[in-house]
Amino acid sequence: MGVQRVISSRNILFETSSKNRGEMEEIIEKSLTHSLGIASTAIIYSKEYLKDIIKENPFKNIEDNPQYKLNITF
Repeated sequence: MGVQRVISSRNILFETSSKNRGEMEEIIEKSLTHSLGIASTAIIYSKEYLKDIIKENPFKNIEDNPQYKLNITF
């Protein structure tokens, strides 16, 4: 499994051949508890789901500028 951390958001990006999202969330939660002592809920979103969120952006006609930026949070 390839893993990449996005430090500013504390999100983790990874690739896996597993299609069982619930099982992967459980593995991640147990690993965080065992390795780091952190009890946390893992939520996995597919690349397709995130692409759909970006595609459906209700602010897509607003020009990006230094005063404000669009961020997707969950």
